[in-house]
Amino acid sequence: MHYVIKIKKHHTGARYDDLKGLLSEIQIRTILQDAWAVVAHHLSYKHESDIPKELRRKLNALAGLFETADDQFQNIKVARSHYQDRIKHDISQNKDMSLDQNVNLDNLLAYMSWKFPDRKPSSREDAADLLFELHQFDYKKLRDVDNVVERAWRAVLEAEKKDPPQEIDSNIATQYVGVGLIRSALAFVNEKYLVESGRVKHVKEFGHLVKSISS
Repeated sequence: MHYVIKIKKHHTGARYDDLKGLLSEIQIRTILQDAWAVVAHHLSYKHESDIPKELRRKLNALAGLFETADDQFQNIKVARSHYQDRIKHDISQNKDMSLDQNVNLDNLLAYMSWKFPDRKPSSREDAADLLFELHQFDYKKLRDVDNVVERAWRAVLEAEKKDPPQEIDSNIATQYVGVGLIRSALAFVNEKYLVESGRVKHVKEFGHLVKSISS
């Protein structure tokens, strides 16, 4: 897909004035389409008629493999989205049974989307980092994660209100996404995690809001 773009009229200033009226093109393609373009560039064949007959069949077969792989990646992406939607639906219908599964990246993303519907979604990269931490501290099931959040929820919200996270670019106060909320909850209920997280001040001030295991 090719897009021809130009700067909007309301963009003004030293960074933009010299660029107004100029057109630029953005080309969007998949990773495998880009890989094929690199292959074609290195072979320096501009047209199919440039390719020796002895190589044409092999190149066509290779192009077919790239296209098939591209289709399979798209199918996996769609299946992944359906899986996450199903997990969210299953949790809402039968929380006890659905949370009793081993935590993985996709059901963790689905869980956060279900548990924190009013928060911005977490990135896959941040969720993957959190998943590593959960496994490191022996939180194996979604139920384990949910118990942590339920126990520390009041404390997490009060700590966020007292010391909210900041937008990186503007330093404006914002809210935690799901990954940040779970990390904050972990700091309140897991002493080993607390040492690594550096949230000691929050725990001292709001630790009394954490529910005991028996409650």
